[in-house]
Amino acid sequence: MANGSNKKNAIVSMLEDLTHLQIDTIIKKGMTAANPPDRVEELLFRLHARYVCKVKDIIKDNDFEGFTFVLGDCICFSNLLDTLSKLQDYMNENDLWMEDTDYMVFLRMLSFCQFIASLSRSEAYKIKENPEKTALTVELSNYNKFTLKGPVAPKELANLKRSFDLGIEKIVMQTRMGIDGDIVSRIEEGFANKPRQLIIDIHDKHTKLSIDYWNSLISTAVKIVGEIFERKA
Repeated sequence: MANGSNKKNAIVSMLEDLTHLQIDTIIKKGMTAANPPDRVEELLFRLHARYVCKVKDIIKDNDFEGFTFVLGDCICFSNLLDTLSKLQDYMNENDLWMEDTDYMVFLRMLSFCQFIASLSRSEAYKIKENPEKTALTVELSNYNKFTLKGPVAPKELANLKRSFDLGIEKIVMQTRMGIDGDIVSRIEEGFANKPRQLIIDIHDKHTKLSIDYWNSLISTAVKIVGEIFERKA
C-alpha cells in the first residue's frame, strides 16, 4: 500500500514539475562557471561562501555604514538568514534602498536561506554526526567532515543545483511559461536600455530548445500515465 502511495506521489510531483518552464539568461564576469559539486554538503558550503561575500559587497557598495556585519561570524545559513533579515529591517527603518541589481540578488539569497530553513525541518537535512545540527545550523567550513542524513529528493537537489548555477549573477532575461499557455518575459532594465543582439539571440535559441525538450517530457509523462491507467482498466 505504501509503495503504491509513493508511486502516486512521484507521478503527481513529476506532473507538477512539468506545468511550468523557466529559462534564465545571466551575465557572468569571466568564464569561471563550474558544475555543481557532487556532494550537497560542498555545494552548500560554496554557495554560502559566495552569498556571504556578496552581502559584504552590498553593504559596502550601498553605503550602509550604520549596519554592522562581521564576515567571520556568518558561519552557517542560519547566521546568513538572520543577517539578511536584519538588513531588510535596517533598510525599512532608515528608509534606505539598494541598487536594483543588488536587491534582486538580495531577495534571491533571502529566498534560498528560507528554502534551506524549510528543508531543515525534515530528517534528511539533519547531520549524521550530530543530529542536533541541520543544513541550516551546521558550520559549513567543515563540509568535508559532516554528512547529511539524506536522501535528498531529486526535486530538492534540482533546486539546489539551480541556485548554485545562478549564484550571485545578474539575470538579464527571463522567460517563464505555463502549460496553460501563459507566458511571461522579464528583461532587466539596464539591459533593456542597452540590449545586445547576441544575448537576445542566445536566449531565444535556448528558449526554443527548452520548449522542444519540455514538449518531449510532457509527451513521455502522458504516455507513462496512460499506460498505468490502461493496466488498471
